[in-house]
Amino acid sequence: MGHSLRDLSYMGHEAKRMIRLAGLRDELSLTSFRHGGLTEMGDADLADAQMRAISRHKSARILPTYVKRT
Repeated sequence: MGHSLRDLSYMGHEAKRMIRLAGLRDELSLTSFRHGGLTEMGDADLADAQMRAISRHKSARILPTYVKRT
């Protein structure tokens, strides 16, 4: 299931709107939540293949840029 750039733009706009409504830091974005979610998965010791299945990353090479194991 692919997403068009228009869909992603809309999702980013809506995420930013919700961030502002919630009074969160303005520098947060949709990608911030993706990074946070993948970091939580890494901390929960999910395998790379499991994280890729959830996040829909095709390559394990990109995961280290998202997963900041703590």
